[in-house]
Amino acid sequence: MINSITITGADDNISPQDPINLSKLYPFVEWGLLFSPKKQGTPRYPTQEWLEELITLRFKDRMLSGFKNEVKFSMHLCGTWVDLAFEGSSLVQKLLEKYNFFQRIQFNCRGHKKYKIDYPNFLPSHKTYIFQHEPTNPGPFQTAKDAGLKCAILFDDSGGKGILPTEWPYPDLHNTCGYAGGLGPDNLYQQMMSIHLRSGMKKVWIDMESGVRTNNNFDLSKVLSCLEAYKDFNTFRSQNKYSK
Repeated sequence: MINSITITGADDNISPQDPINLSKLYPFVEWGLLFSPKKQGTPRYPTQEWLEELITLRFKDRMLSGFKNEVKFSMHLCGTWVDLAFEGSSLVQKLLEKYNFFQRIQFNCRGHKKYKIDYPNFLPSHKTYIFQHEPTNPGPFQTAKDAGLKCAILFDDSGGKGILPTEWPYPDLHNTCGYAGGLGPDNLYQQMMSIHLRSGMKKVWIDMESGVRTNNNFDLSKVLSCLEAYKDFNTFRSQNKYSK
């Protein structure tokens, strides 16, 4: 059962006000923002200035709503940020403290070779930590679970390349799960039906990045199409016209 949708890769091609405004119309959406020391400021990776403005706009929106509005954000750590996190660097601690409004943290560590990881105690225990499903390298996820962190699995066989799988895997019944890979406005409704059948009553989320871009530019029209498709699907499901 799909209960949320993550739109990943918002950057300087849009205003940081856009996710805030859209979240009022579509409160089920989460915005995944990519962080990479080397790529910040390139497509998919918002600049420091963009993020600073987001902090200001988010606080203003919260204040005007009497601190009732809470836009959902997830921080997707890439490249060196992953290495620093696994090494327990204070730089990651400062990053998480500065952007403490991110409810979920995703480690894009597919293919990471460090099997022995000592997760630092500064990682907030109330947040959820997302790991890409990788049976040949379960170290990062399992070590995080053993450390008592709240963890989730993202199924993305394409490894972030935006390629639709031949079939969606069954969810892990013991962990929160998400699905990504090749999802976009042209196929989302149909693929949500397939994921719904696979997941059954297990609550899962879906994530898309490449599918909401045009010529590698973040495309709000595609984002809107996906959010409407998600909304329509949930309405359809709630009316019992489509069930497992």
